[in-house]
Amino acid sequence: MKTTERQTSRVLCVAEPMLVGPADAARMLGISKSTLDRWDKRGDIGPRPLKIGDAGRVLYAVDELKTWVAAGCPPRVKWNQTEPRLRVAGNG
Repeated sequence: MKTTERQTSRVLCVAEPMLVGPADAARMLGISKSTLDRWDKRGDIGPRPLKIGDAGRVLYAVDELKTWVAAGCPPRVKWNQTEPRLRVAGNG
């Protein structure tokens, strides 16, 4: 009797997160977390971080970061003047 091996294929689906913490946001932008914090305080980065939950966990919207970079990384004042559909709802 011949034994056959049953092969099964698995599809691995890796979804990109919608929100990331400051360290991951900085990594995406190619800067240090301290630079991201400084830019946020000075208003040099357009997207504002979201504060989630009672503890106020700080997260950035990945789509908004990507759109901000594609727009040329304008400072927050100019970013807030862009069309709202380019920014994440409730974040501008």
